[in-house]
Amino acid sequence: MVTVSSGSTPKNMGVVQPSTTTTTTGSSSKEGADFFVSSLACVLTHLVSLRSSDDQQACGEPLTVFHAVRVPSVSIHDYLFRIARYFLCSPECFVMALVYIDRIMKKQNDFVISKLNIHRLIVTSMMLAVKFFDDTYYSNAYYAKVGGVKAQEMNVLEVHFLRLIDWHLFVSPEEFELYKTNVLIAVSGNSSPVAQTMCSQPQPPSTPVAPTVE
Repeated sequence: MVTVSSGSTPKNMGVVQPSTTTTTTGSSSKEGADFFVSSLACVLTHLVSLRSSDDQQACGEPLTVFHAVRVPSVSIHDYLFRIARYFLCSPECFVMALVYIDRIMKKQNDFVISKLNIHRLIVTSMMLAVKFFDDTYYSNAYYAKVGGVKAQEMNVLEVHFLRLIDWHLFVSPEEFELYKTNVLIAVSGNSSPVAQTMCSQPQPPSTPVAPTVE
């Protein structure tokens, strides 16, 4: 069972400035990480579109603590890139977050992923992945600010998510590679020109302002 106590908080919590020092190897690594994040955004967006073809249908699903009052204006793509920029986490965490979300779907047959809950599922699964995998992580309040939710709500989301997956956070190397490969295969096999363009040209959010996911 993983310890989920809050970590530290960056001194400049309002505006996190990632390091601008890069090498050729570091640049290539970042491009690969950005491509996977963009690919993951494509997969999750497609998954949501299958489960929730329109807002009216989404409103008829069972409500959970992950549901927003209204569909957030920030896209899944921009939301993931905001997290990639400000979480300052390892790229592996994005694969692990997908594994965690899929575990909810497999364990909870009545759980429906939709436009109303995907953002909270993303930020919560990412926070848990960082806490479990990375050596350094920050406070729940910091991750809540990045994700556009209140700190107290972030605490509730964390506990509820852990219960849904039975506190199963370990991801085996084989499982990790399977999910990572499946995401890349899904994107490469996407016949939509629009989706292919978005995934091949990842663009981070243009503003550091926290999105509203209420």
